[in-house]
Amino acid sequence: MRAQQAQAGVLHCFVLDCSASMLHGRQLALAKGVLLRLLQRAYQARAEVALVCFAGTHAEVRLQPARARPWSEAWIRPIAGGGGTPLALGMQRAGELLA
Repeated sequence: MRAQQAQAGVLHCFVLDCSASMLHGRQLALAKGVLLRLLQRAYQARAEVALVCFAGTHAEVRLQPARARPWSEAWIRPIAGGGGTPLALGMQRAGELLA
């Protein structure tokens, strides 16, 4: 069994599409489930995380860069979907956050 190395100083910036199209076929729910698992892995690796959600006409930083912590569904569940898909805006906001 290989020992897991700490990834201190590593920042994982997640960008989540919360547009109305993600509500079809439970795509947003599935994406939030994947996000939850990725956040748990980042916590185990002692990495930092950030989250940008985009929908409608805006992109919002939902989680400023910080050391990952134990996550629960209660934190992710309230992230809602609706509106258009401003992908470029979401990527721009993530770029600003990473800069």
